[in-house]
Amino acid sequence: MKNNERPCDGGFIVIPRLSKLKPQEWLLYAHLFRVAAFMPHEREIAGNTISVEKGEMVVTLRKIGKDINWNDSKVWRVLTSLKEQSLIEKRRERHGSLNLLRLRIADYEHLVHLRNYRKGQEK
Repeated sequence: MKNNERPCDGGFIVIPRLSKLKPQEWLLYAHLFRVAAFMPHEREIAGNTISVEKGEMVVTLRKIGKDINWNDSKVWRVLTSLKEQSLIEKRRERHGSLNLLRLRIADYEHLVHLRNYRKGQEK
């Protein structure tokens, strides 16, 4: 796959309302769902083949900032806050001269199945 390709650009997502999130945290969390892999695949980034699992994304801090028009420090602060709330896992990786972030949405499998959102279902 090339840098800008994902296995599927269609479909839909369900993100539960998380009242504890600040508006900036909610915005970034929703963006992460939009770009997370819905199935395992491999990506090529700067000549490196990188495996990406379901619910993960491998990106640069700058790419996230560019996508949502934030500076790097703001992106890092909000990612750290989401990690502290156990909503994501965050890990730095180095591939050659490229510094990447591997982000994984916590409980992704549970969150993406509609059967978990039936009316009257106990939480």
